Amino acid sequence: MRDPENPASNLVQEVFDSERSDSDRFAASEIEVDRLDNIAVELGLDQIRLVSVTTNGAENQIFDGMSGIQNNVSYVATIGDSGLYPKLQSYGYEQFGGDDRGFTFARSTG
Repeated sequence: MRDPENPASNLVQEVFDSERSDSDRFAASEIEVDRLDNIAVELGLDQIRLVSVTTNGAENQIFDGMSGIQNNVSYVATIGDSGLYPKLQSYGYEQFGGDDRGFTFARSTG
């Protein structure tokens, strides 16, 4: 869902609350997507220092799409703490730091 007047207000359909008082401002749109695994292979990326994900509700789906490259990604930055992203924990990431804009997760070394 996107707000044509404020592109930063985009929301994923699954988390969009249709009872919002401003719901008439949002319009559905479809975009082409691909797994991070596929994009990394296409670009020939063997090591990725940082993946930053802020998608207003689709973070876990994106993390699902990096299962093949998760061992090659040093850090992941996103909003919300580790409890929101069990997939990151299963990949071996631990919360490393954070501020008012989000949190950074690092691959566990042990």
